[in-house]
Amino acid sequence: MRSASKAGFAASDESTARRVYCLSDGNPFALELGQRLEAEGYEIESLANLDELSELLMCMLPQALLVDVSYMPELASVGKIRGDMQQRSQPPQRILLVALAGRNDLESRRAAHQAGVDLLLFPPFESGEIVRKMQSLFAPTSGEKVRVLIVEDDHAAALFAQGVLANAGMEAQAEHDPMQVLDSIKSFHPDLVLMDLHMPHVNGVEVTMLIREHPAFARLPIVFLSGESDPDSRLEAISAGGDDFLFKPIRPRHLIAAVEDRVRESREHGPDSMIQSG
Repeated sequence: MRSASKAGFAASDESTARRVYCLSDGNPFALELGQRLEAEGYEIESLANLDELSELLMCMLPQALLVDVSYMPELASVGKIRGDMQQRSQPPQRILLVALAGRNDLESRRAAHQAGVDLLLFPPFESGEIVRKMQSLFAPTSGEKVRVLIVEDDHAAALFAQGVLANAGMEAQAEHDPMQVLDSIKSFHPDLVLMDLHMPHVNGVEVTMLIREHPAFARLPIVFLSGESDPDSRLEAISAGGDDFLFKPIRPRHLIAAVEDRVRESREHGPDSMIQSG
């Protein structure tokens, strides 16, 4: 399992979908959780440090990384290692990141967000409940096609996004007139709205506020796209009801991953974030 392929990475195989690398100090609860996951059919590899993690990732990529409470101080480093490996993998492969925080506070949540954690759990921990939540996270999305409404006045940019999402098996529709967005939502029934930040006459923040005024659309994921890197603009967009903020130009696989992640969260966990209590 630790022998690297000639290409530097061992390509993912059929068992990857059941492989989890666990970073812990070998405490009793971490051992119990690993045993419960193995009982559910997962292939568990326990790791004691970041060097072992990096070495093993060079050999074979897992479906998920599980960071125990004992390694929360190293969460930023784990997130960086995961990000580097995801970018280098061919074909691109998503690695989920699950973390067990020692306490439910703003510092833990901020660290998890910065590291790109997909599922953050808080004490009191119960191994069976953690396994259930992880299984829900790993479950594939519904077989129904994901529907994305692209709100973009630039026709070329809209066509680009449509093409990227269509190639990923999604159904994408563009709305070039921001004043018609509510009508498009009612007729198209999207799973997610991809919202341009800057448009003539009315901007994406204002359109989002209009959408959020309708109770029926309160849980509809809205992801902003902008070529502007101003932190204040991002904060304004999120405060208006946006769920995520992506920067242009964006790589196709990053756009696909962002849309899939938000739709999965919406379908499996409702409007709440994947960050939740244990």
